[in-house]
Amino acid sequence: MGFKTIAACFLLVTLISCSRPAQENSSAADSTSTSPDSLSTAGSQLEPAVLTPEETARVNLEVFMRLRQGYVNDDGASYAVAYREDFHVNGNKFDYTLMRHNADHAGLTASEEPYSETSQRYIPEIDTFYVTGEYTVVQEKGLGKQAPLTCNLTGTEKHVNAVVDPDGDDRKTKMRISMIGYNGNGDVFGITLGSPMIFTPDWLFVKAKVADLTDKDLEGLGKDDLAFVRNDIFARHGHTFKTPKMIDHYKDLEWYHAVIDDATSLLNKFERRNVEFIKKKEG
Repeated sequence: MGFKTIAACFLLVTLISCSRPAQENSSAADSTSTSPDSLSTAGSQLEPAVLTPEETARVNLEVFMRLRQGYVNDDGASYAVAYREDFHVNGNKFDYTLMRHNADHAGLTASEEPYSETSQRYIPEIDTFYVTGEYTVVQEKGLGKQAPLTCNLTGTEKHVNAVVDPDGDDRKTKMRISMIGYNGNGDVFGITLGSPMIFTPDWLFVKAKVADLTDKDLEGLGKDDLAFVRNDIFARHGHTFKTPKMIDHYKDLEWYHAVIDDATSLLNKFERRNVEFIKKKEG
């Protein structure tokens, strides 16, 4: 699941790989990850990072980004619609839940979609991921705030795949449980707090899932752009738009698939707050 380049890209100065954190899709040769074995050999040079509340919030956002990158292809047609998505952190423990429409089945032409001869309708396929675990953050001794952070995610992923016959009671469900990271040893990545995490307007929907947007996030945006940022939050859940302006805006975007009439009930608490915040800015 690679990301395709788009004009309005998401700028992350911090390098984050796009490899899936679950065991079965990780590679021992992945140059963007550090194995726990290599960490242990340098263990004498590392110490737990002491973070301010603002730095902790940044780390939490980085952890969320790291988790979701393996499950949602924000640019392409496959897996671009996150039907439900929630992320919670309590101390260093996290849980991430994603109910994902298989957009390959949701938005392609009839000849390409799975078909039920019995029901003569197309069969929805939904993947649900429950990822729970904890993270540790360390840094090299003696460098203080100048040292890059090393974050290690450990925990489990439960993947439930359901194919549902909309006209009957048939429901085929598969479940797989795996550990996070290569050989279940965790997923390790770097964070540089001194490098800002910048979201372009097209990517504010990501931040809106787990944090309150600020005046600075929306600085310089006109009324139309604000409306698109607000509606992106709905569109990423598969909302079906009714107004000609929004239909025209979203219909040609590769990632967009209308899979539900009204996505309002699917928004999490941050998304709801951010929708109201943007509305006030629109005037």
